[in-house]
Amino acid sequence: MSKSINFLSVSSKKIKITATLIFFSLLILTIWFMHSTLKIPEEEIIWKYDDFVKEYSLKYGISPSLVYAVIKCESNFDEKAVSHAGASGLMQLMPKTFEWIIPELEEGETLDIFSPRQNIEAGCKYLTYLYKRFKVTETVLAAYNAGEGTVYSWLQNPEYSDDGITLKEIPYSETKIYVNKVMRSFEEYKNAEQ
Repeated sequence: MSKSINFLSVSSKKIKITATLIFFSLLILTIWFMHSTLKIPEEEIIWKYDDFVKEYSLKYGISPSLVYAVIKCESNFDEKAVSHAGASGLMQLMPKTFEWIIPELEEGETLDIFSPRQNIEAGCKYLTYLYKRFKVTETVLAAYNAGEGTVYSWLQNPEYSDDGITLKEIPYSETKIYVNKVMRSFEEYKNAEQ
C-alpha cells in the first residue's frame, strides 16, 4: 500500500513540474510572439511612393510617418485595393470622400481614386481636415476609420470621453484594433526615419 501511495506522490509531482514547465514555456512563447508582432521588421518597412508622401504630407502638414502607417495598415501599399465597404486605393478612401476632398488635378489628368498621387494627396488632405476637427492623433484615426459623425457622438458620451476631445474608450472593436495598429506602425516608421 505504501508503495502505491509513494508512486502516486512521485507521479503527481512529475505532472505538476511538467505542467509548470509547459505553462512557462507557453508564456515565454506568447510574450516573444506579441513582442515580435508589435514591431515591423526593418525589411518590411516600405517606403514606396516616397515622392508623393513627402510632397503631400509637407503640403498638408501631416507627418510622413503617419501617412506611411495609414497606407501600410489600410492597403499594404496595394494601389488597387478595394475594401468590402468600397474604400479604395492606397489610403482606402470612400469614393464620396475622395470626390468631396478632390485632389488638385495636374493638366490633362482625370479624377482617379486609384492614382497613387491623387489618393495620397486626398488622404493627406482628409487627415488634415480631421486634425482640424479632432486635434488628437488617436481620435483622428478613429474618425478616419469609423467616420467623423460616429466619433463626434463618442466624444459627447461620458462613457467614451471625459473631456470631449480624447477617447478613453473606442466602442467599435474594429476601430480600436485599427487605431492601435496604425499607432504602432506610426511609431515604427518614426523610429526608422531617425
